[in-house]
Amino acid sequence: MKLRTLLAAVALGLATVTGCATDEPTSTPADTIADQPMPEPAVEPDQHTRDAFTLTWAAASEVERNAYCMSVALLPPDEAAAEMQRGAGGSTDLDWPLMVELLQLECAGR
Repeated sequence: MKLRTLLAAVALGLATVTGCATDEPTSTPADTIADQPMPEPAVEPDQHTRDAFTLTWAAASEVERNAYCMSVALLPPDEAAAEMQRGAGGSTDLDWPLMVELLQLECAGR
């Protein structure tokens, strides 16, 4: 498997776990008044990236983890971050350099 394909797969996996679904009610009970919906709490970008990484790593098989670690070992961090972002369709929802750093730390501890 080519490195770019591998990094694209990693990024796609990371982007997949970052999708957010809302369970907003479609109607309100008649005895309540819905002035305005409550704003969703803001999530710090770093925390969002850390959460996405944790979920992705937990869901990855050992083979996938080995592939992730090999991919960040072969590229400089800035190139790995750029490849991950490209693989996620250019998404800016995550801090890609932080994602690479988290992956490198996890891989170093293996």
